[in-house]
Amino acid sequence: MSAPSEPLFASLNKVLIALVLVGAVTLAVVFLRPEMAQQQVVDAEIEDLQQLRDAARKTRDEHQRKLDWVRNDPEYLELVARDVLDLYTPGEVILRLER
Repeated sequence: MSAPSEPLFASLNKVLIALVLVGAVTLAVVFLRPEMAQQQVVDAEIEDLQQLRDAARKTRDEHQRKLDWVRNDPEYLELVARDVLDLYTPGEVILRLER
């Protein structure tokens, strides 16, 4: 009589193992979902910070170029002195046209 009941227990064991696996996967999803949402938030923050970093680098490079021009290019320095600082040489007449 023990032989016929053995397949029943084997099939119940398989069902129990399947239920345990489904439960484990469900628990994993329940516990990891908030972490995944938080990871998405952190990834978005990283992307924003990288864009800010790139913009800052671009601004830094522009300022560095202008500094190099001021230090090494007398024509650029003269242009800035005339346009921005309204400086002129003695005897020179400056005409400004408004658009």
